[in-house]
Amino acid sequence: MIQVHIAYHDEKVSNIEVKGHALFAPYGQDIVCAGVSATVIGALNALQEIKKFTIVREEARVLVKVEEQINMHDEIVLETMIIQIKTIAQSYSKNVRVIEERREK
Repeated sequence: MIQVHIAYHDEKVSNIEVKGHALFAPYGQDIVCAGVSATVIGALNALQEIKKFTIVREEARVLVKVEEQINMHDEIVLETMIIQIKTIAQSYSKNVRVIEERREK
């Protein structure tokens, strides 16, 4: 199962971690894994202020951590990525799980 952990601080995304495998189909044929991977990598490629993030890419894991205040464009990119992942999770709930944590000041 792919697990997506999203942390918000004061209603803004502070970090996103995507890890695991969907296990929907054999390696190379897994449309769920391909959809999540394409969504995440596409979003990372669209970020403008990449220096304001720590991004860790490992086998079956991506961590995106916001290090300082980001511009509106990058906020929209992250929120769009989250919406897309949630949409995949709604259709493939046995393969993708989204966990959100919210903190206030």
